[in-house]
Amino acid sequence: MSLPRLNETQEAQILEVLFKSTASSVAPLLLMESFMMGVLCACVPLASYILWIGPLSIRRAPSVSALWIILTVFVVHWVLSLRSISSTLSGSSIGISLSFFENNIVGQVNNTEYISPTDPGPLAAMSYRDYGAAWASLLTLVTETVLSGLSSSLFVVTAYMLYLQFRSERRSYLAFIIPAVATLMYTLSLTHWALSLQSFHTSTYFAARPQAMEKLPTAASREAALIAMLMLDVVMSDAIVLWRMCVVWERRRSVLAFAALLLTATLALNLAYIVQRLAPSSTADLFKYSNSRKDHETLAPTDYYGNTIFGIAAAFMSLASNACATALVGLKAWWLRRHVSKYLGPENRRTVVQRVLLLLIDSGVVYTAVWMLYCISLYRQITSQAPLPQYTPAVSAADHLNAAIPQITTIYPLIIFIFVALDKIAHSRPSQSALVGNLETPRYRDPAITVTFEMDVERSNVPSSDIAYPVADIGQVTSSKGEAIIEEGKKPDAGDI
Repeated sequence: MSLPRLNETQEAQILEVLFKSTASSVAPLLLMESFMMGVLCACVPLASYILWIGPLSIRRAPSVSALWIILTVFVVHWVLSLRSISSTLSGSSIGISLSFFENNIVGQVNNTEYISPTDPGPLAAMSYRDYGAAWASLLTLVTETVLSGLSSSLFVVTAYMLYLQFRSERRSYLAFIIPAVATLMYTLSLTHWALSLQSFHTSTYFAARPQAMEKLPTAASREAALIAMLMLDVVMSDAIVLWRMCVVWERRRSVLAFAALLLTATLALNLAYIVQRLAPSSTADLFKYSNSRKDHETLAPTDYYGNTIFGIAAAFMSLASNACATALVGLKAWWLRRHVSKYLGPENRRTVVQRVLLLLIDSGVVYTAVWMLYCISLYRQITSQAPLPQYTPAVSAADHLNAAIPQITTIYPLIIFIFVALDKIAHSRPSQSALVGNLETPRYRDPAITVTFEMDVERSNVPSSDIAYPVADIGQVTSSKGEAIIEEGKKPDAGDI
């Protein structure tokens, strides 16, 4: 469809009506679909795993296939919805050239000091220009909405698992610390998403009323709240990661001191960034950081970390904390595997501790890679997308990560809690051991060696996520020659690392 006989003023009025309709009906549906896609992205893999380790009477393959087919269809529909709204915003669906429109109408409005409130053309052009910033924030809001649906699903599953566990086992009050921290992190991320949603609604509301458009008095306070919540989420996420590292190393003083140093540096840099970001402009300008991103390419919504020295230092400090924690957990896993292979042979099955450590390593590598990508994007623009050609801030990968970081910092610990709990359930069923590949009994075993492991578990916190290495506790383990290998209750010497 094209509109060749319309002049620029008529095209501006049509675009104004089209954008108003998109903001009031199409955008909310897209956001709801994005949230549901995040829910499905969390529920389908979890349901598939539960079905796969379930009883043999359940037809696992058809059920799992049906779940993934539903997810695939939903993802395809979501992608098509994104393409449809992008086509609408670009004007190609109705045959309007936005480049010509911007040069002839919007450019004149920007060069005019006074605009008559009764002139429909300039008012429509102002509305078009204001909608541009709203569409830029919509792109990042879609990313955050998908992750918000994912984190909400994981939080519900985690809360249900913890409820069942606390109901069946008597635990001290210290066991509620980590669930309470996870709940606080989820509350902050949910509030961050709600404020971003409210910001988009406010932008579209005033874009539809260009004659009443003015700087909102609540914009600065909303930005301050978003920054403060993100910083608190990042610090708590790093604290959980470093706490796991300390538990894995049995709270050694050197490891505790190293973790305290990293956490203190992260907290100090984030506090300095908040003070610098919210300081008066005359003071903040002294610490401005100049990077390769142009002014018109900055994010329309709140931009985190990338515009000040302290912000960039805080981002790299979080990257260093996660990288160090993952490396030390990997070192512990390697040391444990070496000693188990030394005493029991290379063909023994993995213990629960080894599986948990591998899970921490894999998730830590992914989380560290996300932070590395974010730090790289602060210096080098990876992608760029502008909903409207000239008068809209270009949205880059850093902008999407700015919106995603508050949710990712919450998703990471929740995934650890759930995976550890599912691993414990899967490997606590003797009748289902044949279904799990790493529980297969070795084909050949030395009949003179019999070992039973008792797990040294940190009982005062969330179960299975803070586990030390296994302890031989059955008297003595002897070889076929009668030589004692491990004495009763004696752990391998950690000084061998």
